[in-house]
Amino acid sequence: MAVLAQDNFNRAAVSNGWGMATDGKIWGAATNDPPEGGYLDMLSTNGTQGQIRNSPSNPGSRLHYRLGSASTGNMELLATFIPASTSDEFGLDARLSGNAGTSNLTGYRFNLSSGSLLIARFVNNSTTQTWSGPAKSITANTAYKMRFRVTGSNPTRLQGRLWLASSQEPSTWDMDVSDSSPVLTGGYGVTALPSSASWLRVDDLTVTDSGAPTVTGSVTETLQTPLQGRERVTLTGWRLVNEFSRGSEMVMSGPVSVARVVETVQQVEQVLAKALPFTRRDITESSRQFESVQIAMLRASDPDALMQVSDLVQQYERVMHSLLAPSIEYCAKIYYGGGQYGELDVQLKGSPDLYELRTVRQVSNFLQAHLYPEVIRQDAPVFYDRCNQDTALSLQGGVTTNEPGVIASDPSIRFDGSTGYGVVANMTLKDWNQYSLELWIKFADLSRNGYCSLVATDNPVSTNHGMRLDVSTGSYHALYVANGYEDFFNSIDVPTTWQFNQWYHVVATYDNTRLKLYLNGTKVGDIASSGNLSNPAYALTLARNPVLSTFFAGWIDEFALYSYALSQTQITAHYQARNSL
Repeated sequence: MAVLAQDNFNRAAVSNGWGMATDGKIWGAATNDPPEGGYLDMLSTNGTQGQIRNSPSNPGSRLHYRLGSASTGNMELLATFIPASTSDEFGLDARLSGNAGTSNLTGYRFNLSSGSLLIARFVNNSTTQTWSGPAKSITANTAYKMRFRVTGSNPTRLQGRLWLASSQEPSTWDMDVSDSSPVLTGGYGVTALPSSASWLRVDDLTVTDSGAPTVTGSVTETLQTPLQGRERVTLTGWRLVNEFSRGSEMVMSGPVSVARVVETVQQVEQVLAKALPFTRRDITESSRQFESVQIAMLRASDPDALMQVSDLVQQYERVMHSLLAPSIEYCAKIYYGGGQYGELDVQLKGSPDLYELRTVRQVSNFLQAHLYPEVIRQDAPVFYDRCNQDTALSLQGGVTTNEPGVIASDPSIRFDGSTGYGVVANMTLKDWNQYSLELWIKFADLSRNGYCSLVATDNPVSTNHGMRLDVSTGSYHALYVANGYEDFFNSIDVPTTWQFNQWYHVVATYDNTRLKLYLNGTKVGDIASSGNLSNPAYALTLARNPVLSTFFAGWIDEFALYSYALSQTQITAHYQARNSL
């Protein structure tokens, strides 16, 4: 299962909100926005946990606080809650959309209320269905875990359980109901109705895609009847197409869970037990199709768990190899969105001792390195630089190339924060009334106070010319963008919390009506703005403001410039192209 969101709350304490989650997503629409239901004065963090209390300004308000949205309606939430009182209500929201303030709050909640569990469907601020669960007694200041799984469309299955955090998780659900009038899509978050001003605490929230694989025909049947033509393991996401000498094809798409891989290996071993009566050609077909299962393993969400089944895979390979012809070639053609973007060749050479197969991580790196630029290029940037050894940037001063990049196996550029910068020659953005700037960044220094430019052509704040995209570090962490229009300028300043050893996806868009700012796929700023960018003094410059000579200290990778405003859908696809593996 793919991880959709994660927050362990290990960050600097904040008040009136929860700020940026561990995975870079922003709680709420932006850091200074109210929750979807409730009030900001209900929220804070203490450095290791999120905190919720009864609202001092509006007592008795129920909180709904969204962390993110999902392209899938299948989701599973897991979190730890530590109630301050036995009267506290707390729980998890799924398929959450809208806002209580605009009377369109919609979704599901699984929560503890008045000593009993319940699941509720609410539509446009009104509860339209409630399912009652068992009574549960709790103790104040004691940790409890809660899991909420939502799967399917019509009907939708809703499952939940609550247990003492110090105990083993039960194997059965406290609640398991179906909804034939379902809410189909939306995001995820937490809900609470604290009973007092004491802080109810929240920790270790994880959201995963709970969609289970759907298998048409078993792998056993496929291996026993290689002439059948085409068998499909149909999921959402990528397609891995393996073409065999007999013209048959197996299409697999991810994510594929570790449980599915283990089950598949067991099915293949059942076939292996019957392998001796097969002809050599049949065994060859079986081996090739099994290798496609190995590639499917890449889409499992837990690399460590994958390696745990690798021994079983290798045992199968060694036995099969002893039955195969001395030399067999296998090619997996990789497809994304209907278009082929790369091929992966694996060769079986001679004896098992000479057997060469790329590891799970190597293959994962291969897929990621080919997928990301394909996704970017299909949206037609006017300039795209991968910031690797083939960079088209004119690099100056303290710059180090071939540094580890945001995409595995593909380098980035490090700027020293004092003299290093890069220039896109002959690109000033003068008179542009639409654009998008996109790049990945990682910090090398968070101690210096003030703003430093990631990308700039001038200093709009003082000259009303050009544009700048900045970050602020030191005592005040923020993301900032400004446009200059000859007689005035517009800007967005979004407080955030930067961390070391973490890549951030930053996008600024302008469409002659709105200036917007995105961080890690989420929109964090949006203001009205119009006009042509006026008379910038310099060409587009990375890691330095050419007017103020403020330098960025860190890594920049995968820089792209577009002559139009990217949509939220495109930005999400770009962010997920790097994070989906």
